[in-house]
Amino acid sequence: MAKTPPITNVTSGFSSTTALNANFTALQEAFDNTLSLDGSTPNALQSQLDLNNNSIINIDTVETDTLLLNGVLVTPGSLDPFQTGNISAFGASLIDDSDAATARNTLGLAAVASTGSYLDISGLGTAATTNSTAYATAAQGALADTALQSLATLPLSDWETGTSNSEAAVSPAKVLAAINASDAIFEIARDVTGDAGYLKFSNGFIFQWDNWNYSHGYRNFPIAFPNACLGFSYTQQSGWYENWNGYKVSASQYYTNNTYVGTNASRATYQAMFSIGY
Repeated sequence: MAKTPPITNVTSGFSSTTALNANFTALQEAFDNTLSLDGSTPNALQSQLDLNNNSIINIDTVETDTLLLNGVLVTPGSLDPFQTGNISAFGASLIDDSDAATARNTLGLAAVASTGSYLDISGLGTAATTNSTAYATAAQGALADTALQSLATLPLSDWETGTSNSEAAVSPAKVLAAINASDAIFEIARDVTGDAGYLKFSNGFIFQWDNWNYSHGYRNFPIAFPNACLGFSYTQQSGWYENWNGYKVSASQYYTNNTYVGTNASRATYQAMFSIGY
């Protein structure tokens, strides 16, 4: 049916019902071929509707089997989740942030963005507190401790011969134990900064020395021997003394003496002591 119905002019026979009925039928068919504002039927398109680049406005819901945008087929899986209503509450809270600083704050990155330290990331978790697991979580630290404890049970022969078990990780305690077991003697403490000083060794022995000028009498060792002084020697230089001597008094003290004779006698200029004890 054409948009404009064919109407026949009645020029004669004004009472002709045939001509009038034909015109009324044409008008009815024309109305049936239009869209109805109130939804009266028939109201369904039978061909494509061309809007001639005009817009459809004030649409509530569009229902369609196929949707093309710029000629590209849009499927439900390709739609933006924000548009489909499937976005999470957290995602919505990030989308509505007005700027990057606000978004970093939402993500818990405000502090780390300022300091540059990963330790300022919120929600990082609690790190283990022992030295062996300082950069791991508590659970990871427990696993590491278990692995290290197994090394403590290795026999001494493993450490002495360098097996795969001992070479995988070196235990300072095992190294020290191996050194002690081999009767090796090593230095454990010292003071060599001045004229008087000492050296302590792992087997308990202590060497001590002192260098001084002029004075005689009772003097203290640089440190007291914990148990006893086993050996003591004393000497002097640049003096006319013919009778000079020194001896240990206790584990913490010694004594030196000079007796001079003759008219050219003078006081000793340099004196020295060396002792061994434990």
